[in-house]
Amino acid sequence: KAEFKISDQKQYSAAAALAKRNPDKAIQLLKEGNERFVSGHSIHPNADASRLSQAGVENQGDYAYACVLSCSDSRVPVEILFDAGVIDIFVVRVAGNVCKVDEVGSIECGLAHVHTPVLVVLGHTKCGAVVAVTQALQGKGHPLERNIPPLVAPIQPAVKRAMEEHPDVHGDAIVPYAIEQNVW
Repeated sequence: KAEFKISDQKQYSAAAALAKRNPDKAIQLLKEGNERFVSGHSIHPNADASRLSQAGVENQGDYAYACVLSCSDSRVPVEILFDAGVIDIFVVRVAGNVCKVDEVGSIECGLAHVHTPVLVVLGHTKCGAVVAVTQALQGKGHPLERNIPPLVAPIQPAVKRAMEEHPDVHGDAIVPYAIEQNVW
């Protein structure tokens, strides 16, 4: 499978147009953008004033090549992590990347109306929502604000599944397994 080998804006634009129509290419573009970010070779595509102006008049459905459900944690800035730009990725962000009506409806919008060919559920290390639920289920939690318990309630089955699958892992060591289960 050929890689894009993107090193400038023009190459990125051509690859993004192809990715818009092809799920495999969209995933490849995301992976290569992440590789550029990790290696320190980001090109920061579509992040200038002209792209912002374009976003104000164009239909995002003609451009966005991925829908990403991500945690709202400031350590996971989606467009930066995937070295993407304005109107390239339809992003849904919520603490713990949990899905209830609002998030599912937003994802449906990204897939059905913006016509993104892929959906990515992005988990991340040290997710505070997963850590809080894990600690609460282990009896080590602390009082949470009124709206946080119902927000993070959908994470409980993932943490419980991680604990069942890894009975020999305890304390904060279970958190990475719980984060992975929460993505699934």
